[in-house]
Amino acid sequence: MKTKTYFAGILTAALLTSTGFSVQHVYGQTKSDITVNTEVINVREGPALSFPIVEKVYRGNTYHVVSEENDWIEIKLGENKSGWIAGYLVAGDMERAKSAEKATVTSDHVRIRKGPGTSFEETGYINNGTEISILDRENNWIHFQNDTLSGWISADFIQTGVVENNETNVQTVKATGMALTNNLNVRASASKDGRVIGKLKKDATLSFEDIQGEWGKITFHGESGWVNTSFIAIDGEEKATVTASELVVRKSATTDGEILATVHKGDSFTILQERNNMAKIQYESEKTGWVATRYLQQPSKLVQTEPTVADKPTSSTIVILRDGTSLRSGSDTNTTLLARANKGETFTVLGVENDWYKIQLAEQTAYVAGWLVSTDGQATQSKQSGIENNLNGKVIVLDPGHGGHDPGTLGVGGTMEKDLTLRTARLLQAKLEKVGADVLLTRNLDSYITLPARVGISQLNIADAYISIHYDATEDTRINGITTYYYHTYQQQLAKVLDDALSTALQINNRGYRFGDYHVLRENNQSATLLELGYLSNPAEELKITSNEYQEMVTTAIYDGLMTFFK
Repeated sequence: MKTKTYFAGILTAALLTSTGFSVQHVYGQTKSDITVNTEVINVREGPALSFPIVEKVYRGNTYHVVSEENDWIEIKLGENKSGWIAGYLVAGDMERAKSAEKATVTSDHVRIRKGPGTSFEETGYINNGTEISILDRENNWIHFQNDTLSGWISADFIQTGVVENNETNVQTVKATGMALTNNLNVRASASKDGRVIGKLKKDATLSFEDIQGEWGKITFHGESGWVNTSFIAIDGEEKATVTASELVVRKSATTDGEILATVHKGDSFTILQERNNMAKIQYESEKTGWVATRYLQQPSKLVQTEPTVADKPTSSTIVILRDGTSLRSGSDTNTTLLARANKGETFTVLGVENDWYKIQLAEQTAYVAGWLVSTDGQATQSKQSGIENNLNGKVIVLDPGHGGHDPGTLGVGGTMEKDLTLRTARLLQAKLEKVGADVLLTRNLDSYITLPARVGISQLNIADAYISIHYDATEDTRINGITTYYYHTYQQQLAKVLDDALSTALQINNRGYRFGDYHVLRENNQSATLLELGYLSNPAEELKITSNEYQEMVTTAIYDGLMTFFK
């Protein structure tokens, strides 16, 4: 998560030279030479954006101009090699820039970045209705320019065309979505027999100009193409599949709500809304109801496996926390000792009895005390014995940052912030529920939840504590550590206590607790904090914070901090 926010209004035309991709003629050498005066420019195989990128050229390097074609310049890259750059990237050549493809921004506060991806630093915002020229494309990102701004934005938030007489002369975007598989074919026509014109990477974001049956029309490298929507997660049409043999549909978003119907394993539904770990689905024509989200599976995102209608313990796993943990023949410390397990060993859960998990050994079953293990957050939770009662009955709202079409930051190793925050929240939820806390997740699936909605869950349920979970990123890959934020003075004590707990438990740089102007804190009337639990932009730290060991330690530290806070 980025920690700095700038407004487009404070940006000046200087941004064009500081962040734009441009070159300039260097007179005094030869008028046929150009020098790159910005960070990087894409060099293409031919004179159009539809040609593949063959090389990148960088600031300060000078190249000889071989030829020009339309608005493109061919430059010499080596002894027998050349490539093409857009002529309208030449500094000061605004007449050529006017010939670039035009587009209109379709949303407010679209983030401008220094490069094509969420890992690049933000430089400001651009708002709905702004006309821009498209200078370059890379994957689903475009490099744009207008009279005052320049940079990279997601292609999801533009429409090609211009505004004339207060009417937008553009193509209508019918839907947006994300590719669920690698090497997804883009075809010239809406048919499996259509000519393949390119391929998409997994998680590529798309804007559909038209949808015909199972085919969606997109713009791909400047030309129209079609993709099979069976391999696309369509925003606003988030599908989930039932994993339970039978799953009840309830009238309200509570586990004791009136039962309306029963759905079955393999049934697939559109998720209309999430609340209190429940998902609202349309189970029949014009009939909606609520089901438990833990018994749903989204494409490529396992949420839960094989529960039963009576909420019996689900197939799950537990991880041993201590060396020499006893595995017994029954759910009591007086039963026969069958074996011992060491820290880090995992076992399949068959059931829960009292405060004990029933597990599968090689040739027999055994029981292990629930307070000696951690879970993946999916099995019915055991209450720990003999532990302090500070959290019993406390309402804790855990807010896994980002989700859905908002991935958050992207780690240098490919970790998506939205996935890691949900993983951390689920593990922490499991620990807190063991001691009787009433834990609510703002999202329990890979879905987009607005900031006001996240705060609303905290306010509506009168949360005793609200914790927003994030992971950080910055352009400087050397920066590391954790940071704890608060906004109001009544939130400061929670931030301080959690900061102390994290600092004590983790072998990681602690950047302390501090003021942070975040919506989920500023608009929140409850005790609330926002945690940045490490930098995904630091290669070494990304490896560390995504490990099972770190996830176990960081959630235990937050758990311990909450125990202290509620003393």
